[in-house]
Amino acid sequence: MYQTENYKYNKAFIIGNGFDKANGFPTGYGDFVESPNFKNLLSHDNQLAKFIKNTYDDAKWVDIEIEIGKYSCNLGEAYKGNSFAKETEKFRNDYIKLTDALYWYIDGIRSGKINSRMEDLVKSWKNSLFGKVQEQAFFVTFNYMRWDVTILQEKMRNDRFINYYPLSIHGVTQYDANATPKIVLGVDEKSIYCKEHKFIVKAYNPYCEADAYFRHIYDANHIIIFGCSIGNTDQRYFSHLFSQAKGKTFNIYCYGNEDIIETKANISTICDFDKFIGENDVKFEDSTEFSN
Repeated sequence: MYQTENYKYNKAFIIGNGFDKANGFPTGYGDFVESPNFKNLLSHDNQLAKFIKNTYDDAKWVDIEIEIGKYSCNLGEAYKGNSFAKETEKFRNDYIKLTDALYWYIDGIRSGKINSRMEDLVKSWKNSLFGKVQEQAFFVTFNYMRWDVTILQEKMRNDRFINYYPLSIHGVTQYDANATPKIVLGVDEKSIYCKEHKFIVKAYNPYCEADAYFRHIYDANHIIIFGCSIGNTDQRYFSHLFSQAKGKTFNIYCYGNEDIIETKANISTICDFDKFIGENDVKFEDSTEFSN
């Protein structure tokens, strides 16, 4: 731990979509694909949206970011020269419209369901900062909902946040009909995609707040991860964190045993899994108890 102003900084909380879903918000990619916002893309002949819908129809599940990478690869293999340039421009426009549609879908979600278990969990996170050692914590959310930031601020004093505010690393909706959508949707630079399509890479997106993440995350000794799949589209945020960790504590919440297994498998693709769990106190916890 090190001193920052009047408090110690020891804990980091990394929150993914499972946090919103546990609170009753329809924020899954499947919810978006079923929404009028997505159907409007289909009605305007958005080819990227059609590609995503085909995958969803076949599997009844879809990871839109993975599909963006696959679609990019398909274009790279199918077209060359001027045809590739023309298709790339269409792809860019379809991708921007898809991102905007996701923004407005999330922006339109105003309420979930009261979940006392989640309220108790967030309260326990707060209480952990007010023990014998007074602490600040680094809160990071990968979600786009402004509710995430609002609920954390309601439960906690601003001076207990590193930088006095939870970090919305991929942008956040504004609840403003005149807002310009500024969110990050895409692939990791190490993911599978056509390398000519750099506009879909999260690291190169001007709205990505990764600099603040990397400036603080390595200084935490206790890292709580809730609702993150730790998949290949977010490798850059976890690979070095897990690979370099030694003597740290990790609480990784997953939704049921199958999700725990999948998360362990995802971690094994970005670091030496045995070294990670051998050199750190790593607990994989079942988050189903916090569901409504």
